[in-house]
Amino acid sequence: SAKLSLKIELTSPFKDNLSDEEIENNKKYSDILLRLSKIRSSITAFLGSPLITAIGKNYIRPPVIRTNPILKNKNLNACLTLWEYIESVDKVGYSVTTDEFREMPSDDYVYELYSSVALQYLQFYSGVVGEDADNRLLSEKRLNETFPDFEAEFDLEEVDDYTVYDTDYKKLRSISSLIKNKRKLSEDERKMRVAIEIALRADRVIFDAYLAELEEKRIAEEKRLAELEQRKNINYRYIRSFLARLIQSDDALKADYSQIKNTFLSYKKVKSRISKKCESFNYGRNKLAKVDVKGKKIYLYLALDPTEFVDKQKFYNFIDISEKNKDFSMLIKVNGPIKLKRALELIDILMQKVCAVAIDNYLAQDFYLPYEDTDTLVRRGLIIDLWNKTPMEEPIVEEPAEEVAITTETEQVAVAEETEEKFKINYEYIRTFLARLIQSEDKVKEGYSQVKNKFLSYKKVRARISKKCETFSYGRNKLAKLNVKGKKVDLYLALDPTEFVDKQKFYNFIDVSEKNQELPMLIKVNGPIKLKRALELIDILMQKVGAVAIDNYQAENYVMPYESTKALIEKGLIIELVKHEFAEEPIVEEPAEEVLNENEEIIFGLKCVFKPYYKGYENSDSIVIAMEKQKFERLKERKQKRILMRANKKRQKKLRKTI
Repeated sequence: SAKLSLKIELTSPFKDNLSDEEIENNKKYSDILLRLSKIRSSITAFLGSPLITAIGKNYIRPPVIRTNPILKNKNLNACLTLWEYIESVDKVGYSVTTDEFREMPSDDYVYELYSSVALQYLQFYSGVVGEDADNRLLSEKRLNETFPDFEAEFDLEEVDDYTVYDTDYKKLRSISSLIKNKRKLSEDERKMRVAIEIALRADRVIFDAYLAELEEKRIAEEKRLAELEQRKNINYRYIRSFLARLIQSDDALKADYSQIKNTFLSYKKVKSRISKKCESFNYGRNKLAKVDVKGKKIYLYLALDPTEFVDKQKFYNFIDISEKNKDFSMLIKVNGPIKLKRALELIDILMQKVCAVAIDNYLAQDFYLPYEDTDTLVRRGLIIDLWNKTPMEEPIVEEPAEEVAITTETEQVAVAEETEEKFKINYEYIRTFLARLIQSEDKVKEGYSQVKNKFLSYKKVRARISKKCETFSYGRNKLAKLNVKGKKVDLYLALDPTEFVDKQKFYNFIDVSEKNQELPMLIKVNGPIKLKRALELIDILMQKVGAVAIDNYQAENYVMPYESTKALIEKGLIIELVKHEFAEEPIVEEPAEEVLNENEEIIFGLKCVFKPYYKGYENSDSIVIAMEKQKFERLKERKQKRILMRANKKRQKKLRKTI
């Protein structure tokens, strides 16, 4: 017998004689294929260049921000259009179709195949086993003679009981017959047996201990998870020390702190001391300064008399706190390079007054502290967790006299717990100018873009974006200020409102010269008509300044896409604040008796004409409105709501002051 396999593959034959239509089609596609091959070769050569190998797989990710170089450079603009075209293409441009068929050959063809296979086998056999077969033998190998195995003997099996249902044929032997021939263990075998038993018992003990340890860990993990579930709805409150606030501050603030500390220590006999609240610098027994960190600012308290620097108060930008702190009567809030420079100048003046001598060739040290999370600082004792009541290291304090009362940290924690029950926490957001602009409507963004393009279409005009607003200046002269409030763009211009008294209704501006002397004209842009008037006033302002327009100015699109509040908080454009309010209304002592009319009432020590009960303000008994009830009822609903909102804001301000 033999096993044979046959595999046949058929392909369509090549046509030598093509038709005219097929020749023309081949010519068309051949040109396209040549172009594609050239493009492929150029792309592969570009991908193998050192530039692309250095860049790696850092591809462009949409959307592309249209910067000035991309829009003004022809080559970069062409690259951008090409990239946008490539991104818009979805399909290759051609399609491939495949057809598969399975057919059954006829019986005659199968019979012919079998006969041809048999013929080939006979030819193979005659070619291998022939007259010269011995001469063509390459190698010969003979295996050993093998025989089948048969069981002639049966193993002895030791059993105590005979089973009736055992159908296998076995030769059985009782255990009693083997006891007589039992061999005694030697000394070494006995020691090995004892060692094995001891090892097995020890393994059981270790395994039981391991199981007990796993059970303890499981119970501890369940307790931890239960505590976390319990603490989910609890507002945490931490008491941070000076070092904790410094460690969790920004890198720029840490660099400013390092410069201030190096400036003090560059003088002889100056020593620093870090406490829980701040860091103080002394020259012998004289107190020089005190440094504290609050948010993104460094509070520098100096032992200088503010009255000596009255002329330079705006230059140094300090605060006189002589009434609260007599030792350090000057306060400087350092939050940038300019204020840091002024603070270092004041430190030098202070050291000259004290007659301190600078150290020659002083090497500045790096006082940078790496960032650590809150949990690690709690474990280190630099932060007190009011939930866990983790105490910090208690300082060694001498026992005071009976009259003096010093509050310890445990008492502070108890006071904090008492105050925590009285307050409820609400989250407020402080939005920067960019945040308000990003989250505004499309109409506001388009109006802002047109106003900004109008200013930048003149030469030597520069724009500067700060946290509160965006300012435009021509050299050193301030031209305007932009701000976004709700659905309006507030535009402040450096124009005199008295010159436009006749056209006040036409331009619809507001005179704010009392509050802002530099930019006394305000226009609230909230529609196409006011936008048109604002652009006209900008042209008048630029003519007064003498600015020259840029020829062929290309307007840019300053419309920013909308982003969520969480994304803006991560970018730092929105600051999240925690606001504490009374959980219950505070108990207020009854005021002194006064003679009141029928509709009058005293609330929080203020006299109000009546208590309004309006939709949405039914329970707001504390809102004070200094207006007669009849006049209030005659007003429209919009005006009533405005009056109620203003009165409510005043009430909240007074509550905060009392807190």
